[in-house]
Order: sequence, then C-alpha cells, then structure tokens
Amino acid sequence: MANEELLAKLAHSTDETEFYTPMPPGYRKGKHRYVVVVGTVMSGLGKGIFSSSLAKLLQDKGLKVAPIKMEGYYNIDSGTLNPYRHGEVFVLDDGMETDMDLGTYERLLDQDLGAANFTTNGQIFNSVLKKERSGGYLGRDVQAIPHVTGEIKLKLRELAVKSNADAVALTRHAAELGFAGALLLPPFYYKGVPDDGLFAYVEIIVRATAAEPIPIYLYHFPAQSGLPWHVKLVGRLVASFGTRIVGLKDSSGDMAYAREATKVAPGFKVFPSTEAVLMEARAGAFAGCISATANLNADLCARAWRDGDADALAAAVSIRKLFDGKQLVPGVKALIAHIHDDAGWARVQPPLSAFSPSDEAAVSSAYDSLRAGTARERKTGAKARVG
Repeated sequence: MANEELLAKLAHSTDETEFYTPMPPGYRKGKHRYVVVVGTVMSGLGKGIFSSSLAKLLQDKGLKVAPIKMEGYYNIDSGTLNPYRHGEVFVLDDGMETDMDLGTYERLLDQDLGAANFTTNGQIFNSVLKKERSGGYLGRDVQAIPHVTGEIKLKLRELAVKSNADAVALTRHAAELGFAGALLLPPFYYKGVPDDGLFAYVEIIVRATAAEPIPIYLYHFPAQSGLPWHVKLVGRLVASFGTRIVGLKDSSGDMAYAREATKVAPGFKVFPSTEAVLMEARAGAFAGCISATANLNADLCARAWRDGDADALAAAVSIRKLFDGKQLVPGVKALIAHIHDDAGWARVQPPLSAFSPSDEAAVSSAYDSLRAGTARERKTGAKARVG
C-alpha cells in the first residue's frame, strides 16, 4: 500500500484504530495553510516581530491571517511567570494573560485577539487529562502520540474555524460611528456549518462588542452565503443574547420563512427584501422592507407605507420587476446613472460586470414610461379631488 493510501485510510478510521486527529465543526481539510516560526526559549530575539511582520505581509496581500503563540512550558498562562525572564504579561480582551508577543500581533495586524490565539503545554495537557477523566477517549490508551499531538492540532484547527477578526472589527467600527445596528451575514466561506458553529460565531461577536452593544440584525441570504439562519437557531440566539439580536433581513424570497421568523419573540423585527410586502408590514406583519430597488422607488414605497396607496405600491413593484432575470446591482446602478445623467453611477467593482447596453436601454425606457404613467395618475387624482 502506498504511503498516501495508508495515510488516507488512517485519517478516516479514528473509530477503529488508535489514530486520533480531531476535527472541529466547520473545519475543511486542505483549506488552510500554516506558517510555523520556531526559536529558542530565550526572549527578546525578535521571534514575535518576525512572525507578526510576516503575517502582516500576507494580510496586505489580501489573505486572512490568525496568529497563535504556542509556548512549551507547562504553565497554564503567563500570569505566574517571572517578568525578568519573560517580560511583562500582556492581557487580552477576554482576560487571558499571555506573552508580550501577543501585543505585537495585535498592533501590527490590527486585530483583537483572545484565548484561542495563545496556548501552552500546560493548557494542552490539562485539556487531554480533562477529556480522559470524562471518558472523551472512549477507553483508549491515552498517549503523547496521538492524543497530545492530536490536541495540538485541534487547537490550531479551532483557531482556523474561529478566526472572526474581520466581523468583530467591522461590528465595533459600526458601533463607534454611531450606527443604529449592524447587519450580520453568516461566515459564508464554510458550507454545511452546524447551527452550534453559527451560534458560537455570533457569541464571539456579541461578547467582543459588549462595551458598545450595537444591535445586531441577522442577514438571511442562503442563495448568496450558502448558510441559512434557521428559525430555531434565531430563537436560540434571541433567548441567549436578548436585545443584542433585534431583527433579521430576509433576502431568501421565502415568505413562509419570513412569517415564521416574526414569531421568534415579541418585537423581533423582520424585513423581507421586496417592496411587495409593504401593505402587510403596514398592518403589523413585518417591520418594513429592505430592498435594493428602493434606491429607485423610495417615493412610491413611502406613499404605500404612509398612506396605504395601492397604486403607488403597484408602481414600486413594477419597477422592481424590471430587473427580473437580470443582474440586480449593476442594473440598479445603471438606472441611477440614467436618472441622474451621471455615468459614474454605472461603474461596478469586480467580480460584478457592467449592465449590458441592451438591458440598460430596455430598463431605462420601461422605467421612464412607468414614471410618466404614475405622474399622470397623480395629476388626474389631484384634479378629481379639486373638482
């Protein structure tokens, strides 16, 4: 049997052999790369500066990086170490007392790190022994290889799955700027993630933004993200985090889902992504709608919402339907460019591509006709009221 075949067989036979290589939920083998920097136990040689500088270069190339300091000593953390030998302790946001290198990582990478970014032999052995005492190894002989080494690999894999620095940083930034809420997509790089993994993702963001507790709206767009916010999970999040999880934008187009989501908790706000629901929303079924085409028909939506104007709603929905079967975002931008006679509005960033000239001409002509008809109807209605 070839070496590759043997390794592949072992990797998929943890229930039948002593092989142990734990995989956290959401981890996908082969989707991450690990860069290892090793050095002596002596401090002050520049390992931290080199590691964080290398990570910064990778980050500047558009890659997501997650640093981790792995110490060989058997202390659980750095809090009891002699500062004359190891330098001052650096305390992370979650209270973990770590090596000063973690401060260098935070400053150079502009990330807020936590316990997942720091481990010691003491932590690893402590975890192994706790699992052994609770029966986590199912009666196996617990050994340095594979169980201790497996725990080290698990620590690295968990960090890869839990690296949510971008989401935390953006949510904090929204709070600092005074936004009324943050719209949160699931971490859509990973597909098939269990609800427990999504719950942990939201928990990280909620805890990391506790100092400025900006309200969070979940963004349900499974066609785009590949991950749904299941209604049961939404209910669990609201029950666990209360007023931090205040609502949901539903871009699935599944009105049964949207109606079910409104029942999660009293006052939970659901915003479908189509203007067609505005009459239902006006009656209290939904909090409103969040729609890309509201950039084109906001006045009509406002009349429908404020006055119950059915004709205005029909015109708003007709404008939305102009983009059926076409690229929505490039199409909306192209039509805004037409309305304002400003070609700059039509520009899009890759991977989107510009609206085709034929589609632009057709949509613009249809929009102008709809607007002219709406104007005539309003003028006729005004004359009738005067008469």
